[in-house]
Amino acid sequence: MKHVLLLSTVVLLAGGTRKTAPHDGRWWLSISTEEQQSYQLGYEDCYVDSLKLKTPPYVEIGKLARLITASYRDGKTESTVLVPAVTKRIWAANAGRKSPLLPKGGETWTEPHGYFDGLWWKGASDAEKLGFVEGETDCFNEEESSHVRFPLAASEYVKSLDEAYRLELNRPVSRLPEDTKIPDALLQKGERMPGSAPRPSIHPRSQR
Repeated sequence: MKHVLLLSTVVLLAGGTRKTAPHDGRWWLSISTEEQQSYQLGYEDCYVDSLKLKTPPYVEIGKLARLITASYRDGKTESTVLVPAVTKRIWAANAGRKSPLLPKGGETWTEPHGYFDGLWWKGASDAEKLGFVEGETDCFNEEESSHVRFPLAASEYVKSLDEAYRLELNRPVSRLPEDTKIPDALLQKGERMPGSAPRPSIHPRSQR
């Protein structure tokens, strides 16, 4: 048994970044509310604005996270079921619900990915950044219409985005414009599947 454990450790070290645990019920119940809600924001952003799939019915993000938690804790959903599957069950149960009208004078975003840009990234907590990337990459990895895969741990992509937006000040890297959308920057790190269209290029600003 000791030899097996030692061999497993060597394989993990030799393979580089260790793969993370599946994003199932056990994972969901182990993370913070902040990370849960940000995960949902990232998944839906990819689902609607990147993959152009049908906009899901409106379920307030905090309520959606609580419903997922309740589904796992009440035993309605097995802990091995992945979070996106539970999310889609809740969407189906709320079919036809539309988002409430915004108050007059409220700020709106009509372009894809809305306010998820460098400014949001710089103001987000570590849990929010990690959750957002986990949601984005799960969506790209699992949805059939996606032609991009993200094989590394989400934390590796968080680190890359920190560098791209110049939050890792000790590294001499190029800086992306602050208004660059996070998913557009993230896609530069994805692996295109054979036969898919090339990724759009982003022109970074030179470091001053």
